[in-house]
Amino acid sequence: TSPGRLVSYANWPALSFLNPSPWDVICFNLYPYEPSNISHVFGFRSYVEHLKRTVARSKPLVISEVGLSVSPRAGSRPGYGGMSPEAHRTELLTLWDELFQGGAQGGVIFEWNDEWWKQGDATGDEETHEDDDPEEWFGLVEFTSSDRVEGAARPAYEALKTYNQAILLSPVSGRRYQGQLPVSVYATPAVAQVRVRLDNGKWSAAVKVNRHWWKVQVPVGPHEPPGEHRLTLEASDGSHRLLARHERRVLVGEGPPPALVSLTTDRIAYEADQALEPVRYAITVTDPSGRPLSERPLVWPQ
Repeated sequence: TSPGRLVSYANWPALSFLNPSPWDVICFNLYPYEPSNISHVFGFRSYVEHLKRTVARSKPLVISEVGLSVSPRAGSRPGYGGMSPEAHRTELLTLWDELFQGGAQGGVIFEWNDEWWKQGDATGDEETHEDDDPEEWFGLVEFTSSDRVEGAARPAYEALKTYNQAILLSPVSGRRYQGQLPVSVYATPAVAQVRVRLDNGKWSAAVKVNRHWWKVQVPVGPHEPPGEHRLTLEASDGSHRLLARHERRVLVGEGPPPALVSLTTDRIAYEADQALEPVRYAITVTDPSGRPLSERPLVWPQ
């Protein structure tokens, strides 16, 4: 009812076929361990890219939930609980970085503090923080006893706080760049200086475009060997105190010719019934002219 208010819906991968046209922002709850099209096919970042390309398109994409559980015992799926606080920090930071590299405009960490009252399996369950219930252990903040009114931050909290001081949006890993690396950074107002460099080369100072955005074009010299290189970003405050430091592997220079991958099956359609049937398929990898590429690696998830 308010024309100036953005409206959206927190969707889920299984319902990605829904018509997104009514929403101003496209939102999805995504976790790396389920469903199988994320955990075993796309991977987290590639699925974000898939949503941006096929569902969000020109609209902003927000990952409205992403998180990991630190329950003492793992749940029913790999990656669902059973994670140490240190692994939680590392893995959650990786997911947060992949979210932005995948093209999302933002995200929400699930969640601020543990929800030990979840499930309600029996009377009194709301008072018990079960070791084997991953749903109760997603918090960036934990409560070590029931009488505590203030929680204690887990290691992931400080790691994310530092990361968010300066978010490196481009260049992204896996994409090949020639001539120049377009560096784009979204930073907090506390940042007063941003600089970047390729490998151990000369630092290039970024220009502050507005309150949050910093940009710079880093030249890639002809002497740089093609392949993977290390891009380093440092963000400092007005007292030259380092607030954030990020490293990212980027591809520069000319690469191998592009490959086309095709998959064909022996039937046009398969009926999904009670009986299991084998699916016979053939995979071919060629260059744009149709010539086979016999030495191009291809990973087929099992």
